[in-house]
Amino acid sequence: MISRSRSDRLASEPGKRSGLEAPAGVQGVVEPGFKGVKRQFLKILKREPRGGGALCIYHHGRCVVDLQGGVRNAAFEPWAPETLVLSYSTGKGVLASLLHILVDQGVLDYEDRVSDHWPDFAQNGKESITVRHLLCHEAGLYRIGDLVESAGDMLDWDRMVSLLARSEPVHPPGADHGYHGLSYGWLIGELLQRATGWPLDRLVCRYISDPLGLNDFFFGLPPSEDARRADLVSGRVDPNSVETSRLAMRLGLSGSSAVHASQSKDDLRAALWPQGMENFDLNAPALRRAVMPSFNGMFTARGLARLYSALAEGGALDGVRLLSPSAIGRATEIQNQGPGRVLPQPMDWRLGYHGIPSARGDGEAAFGHFGLGGSGALADPRRRLSLAFVINTGVTGSLVDSRMIRLMQSAFQSVDRMERHECDLSGRHLPELESTG
Repeated sequence: MISRSRSDRLASEPGKRSGLEAPAGVQGVVEPGFKGVKRQFLKILKREPRGGGALCIYHHGRCVVDLQGGVRNAAFEPWAPETLVLSYSTGKGVLASLLHILVDQGVLDYEDRVSDHWPDFAQNGKESITVRHLLCHEAGLYRIGDLVESAGDMLDWDRMVSLLARSEPVHPPGADHGYHGLSYGWLIGELLQRATGWPLDRLVCRYISDPLGLNDFFFGLPPSEDARRADLVSGRVDPNSVETSRLAMRLGLSGSSAVHASQSKDDLRAALWPQGMENFDLNAPALRRAVMPSFNGMFTARGLARLYSALAEGGALDGVRLLSPSAIGRATEIQNQGPGRVLPQPMDWRLGYHGIPSARGDGEAAFGHFGLGGSGALADPRRRLSLAFVINTGVTGSLVDSRMIRLMQSAFQSVDRMERHECDLSGRHLPELESTG
């Protein structure tokens, strides 16, 4: 996705802020209260010496952590603030945010039938599917492996849109939920284009990138941006590396029955691993040029953190309003709970965002979207916090990456510690001043 506007303001901000220090071993800055997050980031980079990544955190609308480290390719070029990397499903949150902006402006409504905007979609039992069904993964259109002859078909936008328009849902819309791991991007992307008459790249520029002064969101990387790109260390994905049992065990949520777990495994493969997926070279020019919004979006940590900071701040950042507070409230209401037809663990789907898993139970207000390769972004309106992490060291065997979780928990603890300290200070009794008169 081509964003044509760029601001150097954000790049210059960290050096202008007081109270920041550059940690050893990485580039960038971090405020003193977030040193624990810095330590987690350094540990991650130390364990992955062949690659690199970036972390950016906003708190109360201010950038408080802005770190980059490691290398972005086999030539050992260092990771820079403007480095872009393929971030898998992290792009779903960007698409959802764009759709919410258009709903807030009256272009769409969550209860619209998709076929109201995309007439060809009204085939084979899809007539009653709504925008809401697409956003919360209740449309029953996740088995992409049943539609394509090979994964190579996914490089062709028009072909994928046509196949999905002719497809038949696995279940009646709204009767169940199943993670639309790949199909989500074409479904939401084509809906947006049909509703507005604008191509997807221009929509992202107009409603997200340009208002926030960014050049950090791409679905289909143009050649002009290749110099910023990080290669993935593991350029191919092995379907056997992702098992539903491992996903559940990583989160301690393996409460599914054996029958449900078996069905989830079959659905997972159909949703994420069509025939020939293992032959995809994720670093090849053909793949990075293709528009596959659920899979190959390229982002910077700074851009993602800035977008999610606006969401954490009630829809506005630095005087720029993307969404109304009421729109964010509607977008983040939980739509379904419990294990789905594809993933064996509850995701607490909002409208395009998932809940944030936390063993401590302290992330109930947070929402966002993580990606298979380790990247992800979230907003926590209660803490007025956003966090974005991008990395190029590949698939770890879990759709919810433990690296992202560790960084998130450290950020939560940092904010909670500062808030407790502020409460302690405000509660202290101050002696009365003696009169000198």
